[in-house]
Amino acid sequence: MAWPAGVLIGLLGSACTSSTSSSSAATEVAARLGDLEIIHPFLPDPASPSVAAVYLTVRDTGAAPDRLIAISTTAATTSMMMAEEPNGAMAPLVDLQIPAHGEASLAPGHDHLMLENPTPMFKVGQKVPVTLHFAQAGSVSIEVPVVPLTEIIDGSGSAGMGNMPGM
Repeated sequence: MAWPAGVLIGLLGSACTSSTSSSSAATEVAARLGDLEIIHPFLPDPASPSVAAVYLTVRDTGAAPDRLIAISTTAATTSMMMAEEPNGAMAPLVDLQIPAHGEASLAPGHDHLMLENPTPMFKVGQKVPVTLHFAQAGSVSIEVPVVPLTEIIDGSGSAGMGNMPGM
């Protein structure tokens, strides 16, 4: 299926890089739900008026694994979890597995939360309400900041997470 956000996908098509930043933002916890912590959610300034992507990390501090199974928002007509396949195509992501005493990330160039037809178009500085639904822990609502796309572009001109605290 071809998405109208080819420009965004192209910009975000590289692999995630790690950061050893000691910044206090590196451990920014946006929300807690039981043993789960939602860390550093962000939405890059959309390159397309019809689609946007949300990225975040979920840390499980408990002894039992969980799964992110759905998302919802009032800020877009459609919201879904998406997986990026090796050939660059996208497919629905059934769930995001969060291991016990571990974490899972949605990162540029990889899996993400897709918001279609945002209403109104997202702008830098705005906070977008998103509810995350987990199989075991339940649901938690977060506010996802819209950040400039340039904040996730690394020095080589491709998207990466090296410039994002905690990624």
